[in-house]
Amino acid sequence: MPVVTIRKNNTYTADDLFQWDANRELEIYGLTLTRLPEIHFANSRMTKAIVKQATSYANGVIKVDIPNILLETAIPMRVFVCTYEGEEFISRFALTINIKARPKPEDYIARDDEKIYSYNALENLVKNTTVLLRAENANFHSEIIAEVDTMCNDAIAQMRQIVENATIAEADTLDGYNAEDFEIVSKPGTTVFNSDGSITTTYNDGSTETIVFNEDGSITTTRNTLELGVKTETTRFNDDGSITVTVG
Repeated sequence: MPVVTIRKNNTYTADDLFQWDANRELEIYGLTLTRLPEIHFANSRMTKAIVKQATSYANGVIKVDIPNILLETAIPMRVFVCTYEGEEFISRFALTINIKARPKPEDYIARDDEKIYSYNALENLVKNTTVLLRAENANFHSEIIAEVDTMCNDAIAQMRQIVENATIAEADTLDGYNAEDFEIVSKPGTTVFNSDGSITTTYNDGSTETIVFNEDGSITTTRNTLELGVKTETTRFNDDGSITVTVG
């Protein structure tokens, strides 16, 4: 595709185009803009410019489709880079691209696609709004992921505190286990957030701990220690503010 490179001293280089080319895309490098630009095309025979909306502006590169009608004559093509700033319409840069003459191909079909135009300012606004919404959506997605990670980490910390501070009646005789034997929270391990919302921690010694958040608001913790076997605790938050832990 043809390329225009604009230097810091406002000079530029531009690749030539050939007469009778069609459906060409132009890339313009070197401009720093705050909005998606509007590109105007014309030659010395025209009294009005053909207006095109840039298809993209990313990493300092403007991409825009060249009107086919301007490639039907071997006349230098003028290109104007323009932007809307509020109610102001500003021509930011002008350049010229040479069109080299060549014989017309036998199978060339004239295209009438430049004769119907939309309301340019409105189209420009819509395109720029779309670009901004995409950027905002990406930022919002990142913020949601960060917030979910924070909530999960807080939930884990709260669960560990609840389990550590919970008092279980007759703990020494329940299921033949001593509750103190299941204090594995201080062991090093790896925690995984599962797709069903549960949390699984696998400790370096092979023990595991799975936390499930039930639909009724209770929390079920299942611990599997290599020395003592499997133990399940369900923590319920009562309406009176108390907490009940059931082992079973």
